Amino acid sequence: MKFTVILASLLAAAGLSADIKLEKFKTGSTDCIRVENEFYSVTVVPAYGGRIFQWKNKVSGIQFCDEAIPERPGMKVGSDAILDDRGNFPNLPYSAFDFQPDPETVDLYLRGTDPDRQLTIERKLTFRAGSPVIGVRYKYSNASHIPVAGFDLGQRNFFRVNGGKVTTDEMYFLPTTHTVRRMRGYDLKSDGPRPELMTKLKTALGAEWHAFLSRPKKTGIAVHHNDNWYVGWYMWKGCVDYPTYEWMYGNLDAGYSRETSYDLIQVDGFDAISYASKELLADMRMTPENGTLNVSLKVKALEKLPAKLMLKTSIRKFTSDKKTELKPIPFEGENFRQTLPLKGDGLYMIEQTVTSGRNVIARWYDSLTIGKGVTFEAVFHPTYARNTDPQMIPGWSALPENKVEMSPEAVKRDFVVAFPQRNSRYAECKGLNFRMACNEYESVELTLHPLSPSDTFTFSAEPPKGIGLRIVPETVLRRGRGAGGVPEFARILIPRDRVTAEKLATVWLIFDTTAAEPGKYKFPVTFKNKAGKAAEINVELTVSPVKLPNRKLVMLESEVNFPREVLLSPDLLRGWLQNMSQHGVDFLQLGGASSFKAYTPSRGVSAKGVAALDRLVDSSLENGLTRVKSARYSKEYPKEGEYENWKRLGIILRAKGYQNKDIFVKILDEQPTDQYPAMAAMGKWLKELGFRPFSTFSTLFTDPKNMKVLSPYFDMYQGGSIGPMSIAARRKDGLFKPGDLVGDYTGSGASFRTYENMINWGMRAAFLGHDFFHNHEYMRNGNSRLTSNIIMIGEDNLPLDSAAHEGLRDGMDFANLAALCRSWFEVLKDKKEYSSVLASARKKYDLVFGKILRAKPNSFRDFADYTMQGATEEDYRQAKPLLLDILESLRKATAGKDFARVTWNQYVLCEPGMIFQAEGPEADYFAAAFRKAFRLADGERKAGLKIVFKQAPADGLSYRIEPSKDQITVIAPTAEGLRKAADNWINTMDSTGVWF
Repeated sequence: MKFTVILASLLAAAGLSADIKLEKFKTGSTDCIRVENEFYSVTVVPAYGGRIFQWKNKVSGIQFCDEAIPERPGMKVGSDAILDDRGNFPNLPYSAFDFQPDPETVDLYLRGTDPDRQLTIERKLTFRAGSPVIGVRYKYSNASHIPVAGFDLGQRNFFRVNGGKVTTDEMYFLPTTHTVRRMRGYDLKSDGPRPELMTKLKTALGAEWHAFLSRPKKTGIAVHHNDNWYVGWYMWKGCVDYPTYEWMYGNLDAGYSRETSYDLIQVDGFDAISYASKELLADMRMTPENGTLNVSLKVKALEKLPAKLMLKTSIRKFTSDKKTELKPIPFEGENFRQTLPLKGDGLYMIEQTVTSGRNVIARWYDSLTIGKGVTFEAVFHPTYARNTDPQMIPGWSALPENKVEMSPEAVKRDFVVAFPQRNSRYAECKGLNFRMACNEYESVELTLHPLSPSDTFTFSAEPPKGIGLRIVPETVLRRGRGAGGVPEFARILIPRDRVTAEKLATVWLIFDTTAAEPGKYKFPVTFKNKAGKAAEINVELTVSPVKLPNRKLVMLESEVNFPREVLLSPDLLRGWLQNMSQHGVDFLQLGGASSFKAYTPSRGVSAKGVAALDRLVDSSLENGLTRVKSARYSKEYPKEGEYENWKRLGIILRAKGYQNKDIFVKILDEQPTDQYPAMAAMGKWLKELGFRPFSTFSTLFTDPKNMKVLSPYFDMYQGGSIGPMSIAARRKDGLFKPGDLVGDYTGSGASFRTYENMINWGMRAAFLGHDFFHNHEYMRNGNSRLTSNIIMIGEDNLPLDSAAHEGLRDGMDFANLAALCRSWFEVLKDKKEYSSVLASARKKYDLVFGKILRAKPNSFRDFADYTMQGATEEDYRQAKPLLLDILESLRKATAGKDFARVTWNQYVLCEPGMIFQAEGPEADYFAAAFRKAFRLADGERKAGLKIVFKQAPADGLSYRIEPSKDQITVIAPTAEGLRKAADNWINTMDSTGVWF
């Protein structure tokens, strides 16, 4: 069914008849709105974030966007469209209202609200007959109590300006503080360095416009921002076929709204741009010749301009205050040529201005370097048509003042120790009573509230033997807010012996039971104010006999680039690896390729490179990082040197004891489906070399046709929309193979997140049965990316944790306890004598993962699946003891029974009634360490797998492990090396039926 309105208009500027047409129609049951004039045909789909799903350039015939419109509302679909408002908005329904204020104009009003974030977007699109410009006006209203920042405020777009994949023939035009940068579309290459564009969000802006053109086809898109809320340009990323094209705004405080506007300009007839606005396009080109600068200018009016316009052209040398201005000339026609003087080598700024009397109609600039060693400098800044300011939302109210429960004792001592709760409420803490596994870390957040305007607090505790406790104040580090910072603060735990508070201070109690015996422990934690008045918080900690498995059952990857000084210092490296391990991380990350220091594709594997890799691997395995990940982002088949490097890297990692199933390689990231054949081809040769390929695929599991391309070569899938039903469907059709892995990821920075937010990741992994979680990221590029990382580097070059890091660890420990429950369920499922205890255990397990933690729908297109509802810290505190109850009951029921089975690759080292036989130097050390690690009781077992320890050179490694058909040989040049091999190898082994 279609509803069409045709509006006729007469374009006075061109003397031509032109039409604008509004058409309403349905795709299936999905409402669509199409607007056409002689330049474009644009289709908006209100039910899916009000996005533009189709944009046809009627001048060139190129389809800038042509996405499949869902057949019905309410499905979850991808973001490959135009005017994607990011966050949850792409799949939220927008209301739509069209209006024709005059015969030449169609206004389309769209409105959507994200109820989770209480953020409302109002968008007005203005289409005009006879114009290639779409006017866009936005109003954001933040009714929440949390500021919105960075990538949550802006538009993501997929413009296919050539009608297909981006190539090196396309070009981005971005005016910066230094010059107009011209970057090739596919690989982002340009002439010379670009120091102002080193940040992820490009905020060093020099003008208010930007453009993306296909040079051979002389067509594309330009955007002109009309106000000062525009703060950054972004595209994701080079060397992908369909990059995004995005822009962002400044921050928006809670309780405020703010408007912004810009013009989307369809460009035709230009292969380069120096300026774009709704009034005109300009392309200024400069050619130095014999001490002068020839300037050619091509312009095109997009609407009727005032009469008697003048063009002013000037040039100024960077080191001079004087500029040379040519005599203004009439701005008539479309092509201009002028000559400017050059005064020797240097940096020159060239500016052209179109004026009507004293009014500036348009202004553009560029810069030019003449001479060797001359560089671009920051000399430009944008000139916006207007400034905008945030406005208070009528009726919005701030959070209530902190409401702190307090006893007469608290009033008497003049401060309160409290638990933070919701809605600015704090419950007085008089004691802590909780349970932990026997080898666990767990954190508790407390707040200190002075009843006087300010106070300083000290804290102390003397926990019993075996119980570790650190009390660490939280410091909120805030970033500048003028450039769309993402986000705006980090919550870092910086050790100090006191903390000063005006309204409140936050401290973290970090408990450690890794040296504890099972049992109940009671002790006080004391807080004192400056006057010496004290509050004692009584701690009752029950340490369960249950231990987390030595080797994680649910893996945690946390991206890290170790600083150079850390890699060069064994003590610093050990400190970093211990921090990672203590927070559940068990992946070692090796760079962005198969390279490590001198270990490079161009030079092959050097002895120095092998030695450095060997030291890193030894320390990582010693500290429990028993999985390893590298990455390859090139789509090209490797040259012989690189291929040999990958081959050698795999050989070294396996020789150090990493299991075949624990050596991963990430291939590209979030690619469109047409890249799957290239990814599969890369995965094929990497898998042949012993690596397990993986990548990020948000919606792959609902797309069996395309998953079939990857399935033979990919073993691990990372994505936010992979739920139990889609996993089951792909397992049923064989695309999700036995042993394949699946997991979720944060996708953005972490150190600003709350403890409650971060424990959800682990609980969700347990709820969905995921195999791993990926934290983005642990530490990359130092403290300059503080809010992107989950730690901060301290003055001693060691990690400082965040509240988020504590939450991530506790959530992942929860996931591992749940996985340990499932492991024991599997061990006992066919043993009738345990049916009763197993039934009781399963009932409690179902209570955790059905009543306390609940499902919610999470479907993509027409595939129905589910995920976990957001959980609270109270849910976590209620659910975790039930998991310990389950494990304690199973441990008690199986006491004295032998269920232990230990494997490494395809080898069985131990199972009921059987254990390996070891011989050679340090064989006794290995046997004793093995029995201790897996809690094996003394007793006779028949001899199994033969393991030979041999003292001999190990090809430049500290040790190497060589499996053969019927035995495993461990080789090291020293006795110490053999013992190190024994300990590290044990860390990599899998086990079931073991109570650690």
